[in-house]
Amino acid sequence: GVPHRGALAVTRLQAQAWPRMLPGLLGRPAHDLHRDAPWLAALGWPPTEIGVIAGTRSFHPLNPSAWINRWHGATEDSDGTVELDSALASQATASLALDVGHTFMPSDPRVIAATVRFLKEGRFS
Repeated sequence: GVPHRGALAVTRLQAQAWPRMLPGLLGRPAHDLHRDAPWLAALGWPPTEIGVIAGTRSFHPLNPSAWINRWHGATEDSDGTVELDSALASQATASLALDVGHTFMPSDPRVIAATVRFLKEGRFS
């Protein structure tokens, strides 16, 4: 669920009249993680195997970004916060999309099992 290209939810928030309040309300990511932020592209990729897991459950009531996306009528495939095309980076060694939302991805048993499998075998399947 890492926003390799940023998140449209942040971009949508920044388009509102009150973006100066965002860092105070939601922290620095609300300011820095807009879609295609130049600093994200400048990071590059480390010279190692990278596994990427992306979520496809676009709405969960406990995910604030999912509400923002719903309010804006977002239609992109996403985990409620990060769009699939931002999370599934072509530079990754392996990629996996699961029916899980952004907020609870780290504690989802399928995500944990897939992560362990990637760390042991260098692949998700």
